[in-house]
Amino acid sequence: SFIIKEKLYELESKLPSTKFIRISKSVIANLNQLDRFEPSFNGTLCVYFKSGKKEYVSRNFVPAIRKALKLNRR
Repeated sequence: SFIIKEKLYELESKLPSTKFIRISKSVIANLNQLDRFEPSFNGTLCVYFKSGKKEYVSRNFVPAIRKALKLNRR
């Protein structure tokens, strides 16, 4: 994880959408570093990273995650 002074939406616009995805208001994830997902409460997902860290995907971002994972299955 990194701490930056730039606004997250500004950073998100600079990153390639094929490799990075927003999973919550405060987290942008590298798709290549995702290990697994588990369903969580209230329609959210718990994502585990290869580093061992875990974060929760906000309900608003779940559809985008599903779409991104389908596009990257090649």
